[in-house]
Amino acid sequence: MYQGKKKTEKATRLSDVIMQSLDILQNELVRHQTIHADLMIRPRLETFSSSSFTQVQEMIEAGELAADQLAGKLKDVIDKWEC
Repeated sequence: MYQGKKKTEKATRLSDVIMQSLDILQNELVRHQTIHADLMIRPRLETFSSSSFTQVQEMIEAGELAADQLAGKLKDVIDKWEC
């Protein structure tokens, strides 16, 4: 997600306004698509931006850590789904 401006900062450039608008749209799409999810794996990605192309490995590791932390709950969801 776009991390160029903090929520308390006012967007003054057109590019900032566009990026914030896209971020809002993305958040709403995710919220809508996950309403009925049994489990959400949410890696800690606050320190990354949508242009953090050189930090892919760190983002993958954050996702793996988040998945590991929910492994027990994920197994429970899978077990219930297969019945």
